[in-house]
Amino acid sequence: MALLVKNLFCRGCGSPLKAKEADLILFCPACKKTMEFLDTDVGDVVPHIFAPKSENKDLVYLPFWRIDADINVTHCDTVGGFLRITKKPMRGLCNFYVCAADLMPRRTAGWNLEFSRSMPKAPEISDFRRAPHYPVVKNSKTAEKDAEFLFLKHEIDLSGTLQDIEYSFAVRGHELYYIPFIRRGDDLSPAV
Repeated sequence: MALLVKNLFCRGCGSPLKAKEADLILFCPACKKTMEFLDTDVGDVVPHIFAPKSENKDLVYLPFWRIDADINVTHCDTVGGFLRITKKPMRGLCNFYVCAADLMPRRTAGWNLEFSRSMPKAPEISDFRRAPHYPVVKNSKTAEKDAEFLFLKHEIDLSGTLQDIEYSFAVRGHELYYIPFIRRGDDLSPAV
């Protein structure tokens, strides 16, 4: 088996790109453009960095893909249960947040659902202000599949027992968000 090595170049200025170990996000040192490594090429990414509520020495940024999807449910059968007043069905254009850091899914599942149900609000900043950040290990294509799973998880949580659902899930776009968290030992909690 042969290993093919390909040089990657900035889509904006043509400068050679160097990847940090295990990070699928590439920052061009010349023009500051941000790109995502996709299989054998790079694609444009719009990064957003949320400002923390307050500065903290234990601050760390976790990457989340925001997947914008148009959802059309044409049929849904449930048995038992009831619709919770606080949770509404996801229909039309929805935003899903999917953690892209190398963390166990059982750890990130709650954040993904929480952020998808209620989009975090925070002013944006231009850089990490010397705070560390986790590398992106999940590309946008994988995050799109995870977003569809989040939609189905939300529908199951709403109903008693979901028996049947027919729907379309059309991805309209994606953006990368770095959300500040406070790290205390192995515990991480959102700082927005």
